[in-house]
Amino acid sequence: GSDNGVANSFADGFFADVRLVKGTAVYDPTASTLTVPTAPLTAITNTSLLLNYTNAGIYDATSKNDLETVGNAQISTTQSKFGGSSMYFDGTGDYLALQSSAQTQNFEFRTGDFTIEMWVYFSSVASGSLFEFRPASTNGAYPLVYFSSSGVLTYYVNTAAQINSSSVTTGQWYHFAIC
Repeated sequence: GSDNGVANSFADGFFADVRLVKGTAVYDPTASTLTVPTAPLTAITNTSLLLNYTNAGIYDATSKNDLETVGNAQISTTQSKFGGSSMYFDGTGDYLALQSSAQTQNFEFRTGDFTIEMWVYFSSVASGSLFEFRPASTNGAYPLVYFSSSGVLTYYVNTAAQINSSSVTTGQWYHFAIC
């Protein structure tokens, strides 16, 4: 829900089912279609982070990461994709933070296979970050997933935008999977 390198770049919306897999491309990146999940994601081989936000919990189901809520980031039942709740960020300083810089190394992908996937419901489409693990002011193989004020989702790594999506709008759930 925040971008380490850009002040006031916070997401406004709901997140559900966030999964990071380091070492495996869960989906075929060369395929022209993708079968979208119809049930909550589970921890599979090489899962580094799994945030389902169900049962009123904000915890990593892989038990590998200790997360802290910042601002008034919270579980909400206003919108949910699976399980009756999701994580809500209101766009004014809310995000989840890892408690250890050593945990950040779990999300430096380098040249291996990886998958970042999540469901997002935008309350507004203003520039903001969905996901970032770059240490402050450091570029490299750390991922940043953000969207522009025009609603274009971008995967940024190694000082450049690598993937750009078509525009998103408010009021519906989107499944993003970057492999």
